[in-house]
Amino acid sequence: LLAALSQQPALLLVALVLGTILGLTVLWRRSCLAHVEYRRFLSQERAFPGETVELRVEAVNRKLLPLPWLEVEDELPAELGLQGGHAALSYKPSRLEIRCLVSLSWYERVTRRYHVECRARGYYSFGPARLHSGDIFGFFAAERVLPRVDYLLVYPRVVPLEELGLPSKQPVGGRRAPRWMLE
Repeated sequence: LLAALSQQPALLLVALVLGTILGLTVLWRRSCLAHVEYRRFLSQERAFPGETVELRVEAVNRKLLPLPWLEVEDELPAELGLQGGHAALSYKPSRLEIRCLVSLSWYERVTRRYHVECRARGYYSFGPARLHSGDIFGFFAAERVLPRVDYLLVYPRVVPLEELGLPSKQPVGGRRAPRWMLE
């Protein structure tokens, strides 16, 4: 407005360019995470200790607007080992985070594969995930939390009965009960 009132065409041009860039970045921030999908797949839902389960994650951009950057933070249990990637400690206790930074053009799908080592028995949860993205200049950012959680059940280690040290002669006990429960 000052450039127009003072009749300075160069200043007016700079103001129009900056206003256009600001308007585009605000529109980009509003629509950057629309029609963006993130999915997590485990190759199996049950495993035994010592086995390895494949964890596959996909980020899909289902719109014409490209994403110059998309950061995905996905949680997994710290008790399990991760091969094929780096996991950092989370702010939550006994949790790790996988961070993935990608650039998605229009209608593009990016897949990453990890291998999870089943070290100890338990019922483990994967997720939730957080998506961060923004405009090309980095002025504004948007965030979305995906509440979906996947589970992995790791069974106890199978051992032969001989290793447990149970006497096989008396499987129900060594003494007789003084009274019968039923006559």
